[in-house]
Amino acid sequence: MLFKRIFLGSGLLLLLSWLTGCAIIHTETTEPLPEPTQRPADHQKSPAPLVRPAKPVERPSRPAAPNRTIAAITRLKRTAAEQVNSGKYTKAVVTLERGLRISPGDAILWQQLAAVRLEQKKWRLALNMAAKSNSLAGQRYTLQADNWRIIAKAWQALGNSNKANHALDKRRALLRR
Repeated sequence: MLFKRIFLGSGLLLLLSWLTGCAIIHTETTEPLPEPTQRPADHQKSPAPLVRPAKPVERPSRPAAPNRTIAAITRLKRTAAEQVNSGKYTKAVVTLERGLRISPGDAILWQQLAAVRLEQKKWRLALNMAAKSNSLAGQRYTLQADNWRIIAKAWQALGNSNKANHALDKRRALLRR
């Protein structure tokens, strides 16, 4: 019974505090509104601005960012290759994904990641990454041919020899160019 009284009392208190928070207070004024200020004529001087425009900040020149980016990507590719050679595939994936965050349009990074995924027996990922690399490869036919080799191996591992043979045919056609 005591619990019921406390519960109801606190509920009423909550309801009252909510209702008072929603109350609208009207105030009436009998004073007239002030007259709008007149704009100065074109020949009159306008008042000085309240805020002065900021002076442009001169920033020191930095070396070109693309050079640093290229160097970072090159280091990441080299590190990933060393990690793959020592069998540290998970670390290689992390390294290559870091490179892709820096340069998502790098077809070689996508191909290296596809090759690592193939080694990890993650066939579908290898297929997707090799296809992504092909879409970014442009006219680098050797790179595309290597991607088609990865695609063929992945399809073969998935048990689809027709698609694997089709990928190998595409690879051969690219190598003849």
